[in-house]
Amino acid sequence: MTKFYYNNEKYELAILLGADAAVCATASLLQDIQSLEAIQLTHQAYDQNSVKQFTVGGKLYYVSGDMNIAALDSAAVTIFNPDLFAKHDFTTLCGNEAYDNLYEMVADGTWTISAMLEMAEAVNVDTDKDGILNASKGDTLGYFSYSATPMYYWYACGARVSEIDSASGYPTLTFGAESDRELFNFLFDSINTKAEGNEWLQNGGGGYRNSEFMTDSLLFTDIILWDVRKVLQPQDKANYGILPTPKYNEAQERYYDLVCWPYGTTWLWSVPVMCNDTDKASFLFHLMAQYSNAPDGTMDAYFEKTLCKTIASDADSRESLQTIRDSLTYDFFLLYNWGGFIQNLIEGLDTAESNLYEETVTEANLANAIIDMNLTLNRLKNPVPPSRDDAAPEPTN
Repeated sequence: MTKFYYNNEKYELAILLGADAAVCATASLLQDIQSLEAIQLTHQAYDQNSVKQFTVGGKLYYVSGDMNIAALDSAAVTIFNPDLFAKHDFTTLCGNEAYDNLYEMVADGTWTISAMLEMAEAVNVDTDKDGILNASKGDTLGYFSYSATPMYYWYACGARVSEIDSASGYPTLTFGAESDRELFNFLFDSINTKAEGNEWLQNGGGGYRNSEFMTDSLLFTDIILWDVRKVLQPQDKANYGILPTPKYNEAQERYYDLVCWPYGTTWLWSVPVMCNDTDKASFLFHLMAQYSNAPDGTMDAYFEKTLCKTIASDADSRESLQTIRDSLTYDFFLLYNWGGFIQNLIEGLDTAESNLYEETVTEANLANAIIDMNLTLNRLKNPVPPSRDDAAPEPTN
């Protein structure tokens, strides 16, 4: 983008990976979408969660919506094996008759992390008596924790790291409150594989998780919709039901399904500053968004025809998919990772040797994160054209 800027190359639209869009915004390479009159951001084609959570100081440099299936495709969800679930009487095993219908639990708001783990532990069977639960070796495993699960669950529990302040319109770093300490301790106690009582928990990357799930001996695991669509669904033997990521507790008002950025697969739409005709660019941008929202458009092809009619195994999973779509959550922080330590702390809580919250969340570390945040905001408040030193070098043979 910097090279295009200095070569005076004109582009009307840029579809960028989330992290790249964030860098381009602070490098003054993107237009404020809010200022482009033809783009009507209240239109249902735009994901209002992304509009709200990416608007900073009244300006919006990147957005998602029906023209951008990548955001929903990167949403964190939970899947389960329906046949394995049906083999167990959870009223007897757990003493709670509500556990006998997962989809009703989702609808009633009782689908929580604690409930899921209680059911998971009740079905564990160490067939070979080696002390390690491994579905691919003939054991029955209730739950497999994916490597990105801690971040999924942090947001699923209604927590965040930054919030847009309603008065100033700019993000504030909210991490470090007493509620965050309590949530971190809860998640550590619940899913850390080295915490007391969690010896049965298994954790790993996508390939290991997928192979474990395909044994039909794994009950629950966490995944993004891309993996369900591209990895599990094409396999004839894949058997799954789809649920939103579980909540913190029943008092939590709604579900939150995180749009995850680290995989380098999630895109955002923007208008470059080196645009030849802003009116034309904004008109085309909005036109594509509208057509993507129309019957037989992009989102209809993806959500209705692909997810609901092909990926979803039953009507209840289709209802879950709508809940997930309505529950997409973003955080400005995740595009910039201010301070570095917060994201590392949350991401590693499932495999850390001990609970590192107290020694990591210090006044000094939080102060450094705020400094990083303010540097980002200053670049957005006081745009400076890119320096030629930033331009990408010419390719060499």
